[in-house]
Amino acid sequence: MKRMYGTLSALLICCLLPAVALAQLQKYQDVPFFTGRHMDANRISTGYGEGMFRHTNGDGYKNSYLGAMAAMPFGPIEVALDWFYYFYCSDCGHKYSGAYDPTLYGKYNVMQNDRLSVSAGAYTSIPIGAEKVGAGNLDFGFWGAARYISPCEFLFRLFFGVGFYEHTVYEHSSSGYKEKSEYKNKYHFGGGVMKEIAPDLFAIGDVSAAVNTVTTMQATGGVEYQRGPAAFRASAGFQRSGYPDMEPAMWTNAGLFQFGVRVNF
Repeated sequence: MKRMYGTLSALLICCLLPAVALAQLQKYQDVPFFTGRHMDANRISTGYGEGMFRHTNGDGYKNSYLGAMAAMPFGPIEVALDWFYYFYCSDCGHKYSGAYDPTLYGKYNVMQNDRLSVSAGAYTSIPIGAEKVGAGNLDFGFWGAARYISPCEFLFRLFFGVGFYEHTVYEHSSSGYKEKSEYKNKYHFGGGVMKEIAPDLFAIGDVSAAVNTVTTMQATGGVEYQRGPAAFRASAGFQRSGYPDMEPAMWTNAGLFQFGVRVNF
């Protein structure tokens, strides 16, 4: 009899473990990371809108982003849009501001089981932004990402993407300079870890890099607290940007912080 009870208990545990793991994974699906926000493998359960502010204080400059984003799931497909207004100020008094191009994202959840979620997607800018902030270009790209929930309930994430950004060059001819657009590659990659440290309170850490003519590396740590349909997010971090191919290499360092409020609908 004891042997039969032991066998039934083992079978029950084996049946329940996948359900418990799936519940663990689902708990994190509506919680995004701070960097590479839409290049992720999570499958959100509901649409949302979010407002956010980000400030960077670097070597000889300050800049800020004020923006809004929204996303809506359609089964395994997710569509998202974000738009930011940019402010820049250098220590020498040079200032400018303007709207960036809105960016449209599409994501497809390729697979999801009790521990692993994999997605792929694409994005494109809508070239209606201000040229003085480097906008007004048709940029696009593709990416893939994965999330994995460990048995001790740490969630890990990896992503990699390649983008194509429009770049203006000036060619010299007998009639003067001629403006021409061409595309260059930009690579995005990074990872992160997330953990629920208290009911409805998540600790989030991530690192990322964007590599093209300018290389930008970033590390952030922050929290998200959920209260009903709303979530409050804040993070701080470090950013290093520069031109590693120059002789000598030129780098600037910056501290950054951001906060936002997301509302599910």
